[in-house]
Amino acid sequence: MKTTNVRLVVYYVILVVTSLAGIAYGTFFSEVFFPGHRAAWIETLGVVLKSSWLVALPYAILNYYSLIRYPAFGTKPQRTASVDLSVRLHFRYVTRGDNPTLVRENLRQARRLLEGVLPETAWRIEIVTDRALGLTAQAGVHEIVVPTGYTLPRGTRYKARALHYALGVSEARPEDWVIHLDEETRFDAETVLAIAAFVAREQKTAARPRIGQGVILYGQGPLVNWLTTLADSLRVGDDYGRFRLQFEHGVAPFGMHGSFIVCRNDVEQLIGFDHGLEGSITEDAYFALMAQQAGVRFGFIHAFMYERSPFTLTDFVKQRRRWFGGLWLCALTPRLPWRQRAALASFMVLWSVSWFCIFMVFANIVYPTGTPLWLGLTGGLSFSYYVLMYLIGYIRSFDWRGAGWSFAGRLVLQVALIPFFAALEGVGVIYGLVNPPKDFYIVQKETRPTAAPAPVFTLRALRFKALGYWRQIVWFPTFMHIRLAAASRRLERRDTATGLLTYAYWLLALYHERGQTRDVACVSVSVRGLERLKRQHGAAAAEAAWQRIGAGLMQNIRPYDIACRPSDNQVLLALVDCKPSFANEAAQRVAGSVMRQIVNALNTQYDAHLSLGWQVAPVPAGPLSFESLSRLVQVMRERQLVRVAQPVDVRA
Repeated sequence: MKTTNVRLVVYYVILVVTSLAGIAYGTFFSEVFFPGHRAAWIETLGVVLKSSWLVALPYAILNYYSLIRYPAFGTKPQRTASVDLSVRLHFRYVTRGDNPTLVRENLRQARRLLEGVLPETAWRIEIVTDRALGLTAQAGVHEIVVPTGYTLPRGTRYKARALHYALGVSEARPEDWVIHLDEETRFDAETVLAIAAFVAREQKTAARPRIGQGVILYGQGPLVNWLTTLADSLRVGDDYGRFRLQFEHGVAPFGMHGSFIVCRNDVEQLIGFDHGLEGSITEDAYFALMAQQAGVRFGFIHAFMYERSPFTLTDFVKQRRRWFGGLWLCALTPRLPWRQRAALASFMVLWSVSWFCIFMVFANIVYPTGTPLWLGLTGGLSFSYYVLMYLIGYIRSFDWRGAGWSFAGRLVLQVALIPFFAALEGVGVIYGLVNPPKDFYIVQKETRPTAAPAPVFTLRALRFKALGYWRQIVWFPTFMHIRLAAASRRLERRDTATGLLTYAYWLLALYHERGQTRDVACVSVSVRGLERLKRQHGAAAAEAAWQRIGAGLMQNIRPYDIACRPSDNQVLLALVDCKPSFANEAAQRVAGSVMRQIVNALNTQYDAHLSLGWQVAPVPAGPLSFESLSRLVQVMRERQLVRVAQPVDVRA
């Protein structure tokens, strides 16, 4: 108890110091110390731009109030070592089936833990998957394979489609409870006991029980990427901020996360997941809004589940892009009354400009203009509370006991890199605005086998990576230029079957990209053994295998690299900012990663012998003209690096 009191004192001291720091910033960088002495139009423009801080203030105060009212380091409710349940808990994992090793590892861990905490009759594990994983032989496990041809009346897709199918075939009774998990989600005995206590309490006290959710941590266990894990500290702080606040009040106007959802089966069946496109990208938030409209209440569970942050910065940005676009669909849907989505819509407005608010905080330091004191205090407090969310998330995510100076060093990095993390979040927002998500992007979640040689960090490789991060920021003007040029030429942009670019669009994009950078390498990747697979299992299976391989290639290249499908079993890649001398190594990395992630699983599934081959095509030096591009295409055809059914006029 004494230790808890000391931690609470330190916690509230951090809250007070953060507020004082915000007040100090707002006072110092206001007209009190920096009176307006620049041109009138500059001063006026500066005040107008800094008025964006007003948008962030309500959200900042909301989180700060939650952290004061419900301390992140408060005393946990007392619970017994075991709970007598009259119902069964169904731990439901949802996966596409692309990461079978990860699913099996989590399944083993979950079974071992549940067997030691709950009676055998009190739990069941369900694996809802698009592709069979062969898990049905294990006791206590029910594998639910979603049929390929399964469709819903409203056209719902992706994870929501799988969840809706599971409602009809699950062994769960109406009074049983479902705990929703992502394929990488892990939990401990404390979490299971907290869920069981929540269920037992709801079974006794409510005719229509609440939906529960707790906190998800990202800094536990072996880490793949320190940068993205530190960046996800904001999500943990958000869990203790607005999410906990809404759950403690029994509502969910901001939606909820897609994992660590504890819901009774009859409530879930009442609401369902067939809500069309609006409920397909961020199905969790849409489900919460629909439940709230139906009169269902919510509750906060004092426990943790554990997940991993995205493995790469590209995955991080694409993940934010999916959330951003999906939540806007929820906020703008006409199928829900405005009062149910007003809070989410206001938050989305804030998220749309949050990156600019942070930018103006640093712009005001580098180039201060006359800022009214009230506006300076608004910006200072908003930013200090934003930093506070990272601090709370970091302290909650990482265990300081026994960490020593490494904990302090990472804490310094957490604060120092906040501008970088804000820029990453901003790139995700801008990406979502420029190119709204039209599919359910899944980040890499499975660490791959280590049989392949570890990458060598040569100067060429580091340069390739550094240029890649920089290009993620500056590629948007070229991207829009290509889109406009293609529209003026009435070119089809995507191959509808795979989502890859058409060959004609690929040539146009290559022409524009080659004019923007010195180095572009073209790589031809062919899928060997696809014809044999087609003969043995049919055209549908071969096309499904190809789509998985194509999606794997897209996930392993950078957003501005250009990929097309010129023929049935071939992909053409244009690797931007990649020297020809490094192209073979880059192609080997991409192909090797797809082999480990996708092709090996396909070979196991179909008993096939698929493999990937690649060749590097020469790209003319100097500015790329239509003539040199035509010569490139001719050379590629002569070397059989590209096969196209119909000739393509690069001038078209």
